[in-house]
Amino acid sequence: VSDETQRSLDGTIPSELGLMSDMENMEIYENELTGTIPDEIYSLTHMISFDVNWCRLTGTLSTRIGQLTRMERFRVSTNDLTGTIPSEVASLRSIVLFWFHKTRFTGIVPTSLCSLRPDPLVILQADCNPSGNPAVECLCCSHCCDRLSGICLSTDI
Repeated sequence: VSDETQRSLDGTIPSELGLMSDMENMEIYENELTGTIPDEIYSLTHMISFDVNWCRLTGTLSTRIGQLTRMERFRVSTNDLTGTIPSEVASLRSIVLFWFHKTRFTGIVPTSLCSLRPDPLVILQADCNPSGNPAVECLCCSHCCDRLSGICLSTDI
């Protein structure tokens, strides 16, 4: 599944995609996808890019995310995902970009993920604004976003 330019997908992400063991890119952003990220997706250990930005997904990120050790770009922002960011994200040793802003995640960004900043992890965006009452506490984000206004500000100097 690569860069669906029609942006006309709806329904759920088929769990059968997890059978495509050599898949490297799943870029199905800006669609009307609902439901959760199927557990089978976390079995795609060759995947380097996962982008479901601007869909209508719900649920949580599985701790199985740590199996995606070749992942470079992981974008799940602008969805109704909930829960916390699992500490297993630290296993993504090749991650360069991780977007999870404009979601309903809460809690603290794991220090294990922060240990990947700034190399290899260059861009880490979370809902860590407004600073007095952030949805997510992040001490290492490159950009802090306000989930209500949608404004993201760089924290890197």
